[in-house]
Amino acid sequence: MKVTFVVSVLMLACPVQAQSLSSRDALNGTWLVAEADEGFSLRLVITPQGITAFSLDEPEDAGMEVRYLPEMCSGPMHAMKLQEGNIYWLFQDPDQALAWMPDDDNVHYAVRQLEMPPEMMGEWMVWTPEGVVDFGSVTCSADSIIMQSPSGTQHAALYPVYTQGPLLGLGVRMDPGYTLQWLHVQPMPDGSLMMWPNGDDDYIILYRQGHRPSWILP
Repeated sequence: MKVTFVVSVLMLACPVQAQSLSSRDALNGTWLVAEADEGFSLRLVITPQGITAFSLDEPEDAGMEVRYLPEMCSGPMHAMKLQEGNIYWLFQDPDQALAWMPDDDNVHYAVRQLEMPPEMMGEWMVWTPEGVVDFGSVTCSADSIIMQSPSGTQHAALYPVYTQGPLLGLGVRMDPGYTLQWLHVQPMPDGSLMMWPNGDDDYIILYRQGHRPSWILP
């Protein structure tokens, strides 16, 4: 499995939005969009004043304005005009939506970006059964991660998001050539975290210093 680096986010329950999902206001916030079998490629910043789309494949992208299309909306389904064409957006809950374009046969997922919970900050030890990654620990802050490996220290930005069953984490490219990787996170009963990249089945375990799970191999 090709894993550039791995981070984890365990998101707590998100406050329920008061407005109906059919309301334009339900879109307000920052969203990350990914194809179902790939990493995140688009970030949408939505405010009452407007919508701006940023390419995650181009970190220096200045963004482009997106037009909301109220005449093409129905219930929890919303429509927006991107440069490439219309994108349709169907809420599954206040923090997740399906997104698609009529001239593209790939279904996309949109997930709301949230703040990193304090419970996830700090240092985690890393264990993997088959040498999936070569770093021994990661340290998470509100918006970044530090990875320690035999070859040295690496830094990356962090974008926490919220989904359900399993929860969702993000790995972030180490330089502009890497895709913003999409990682799934499953909390374990012993307090550790099982993680695997979207579209793959190789996992790693994160645990706190001094609380190594009893079931993992030496």
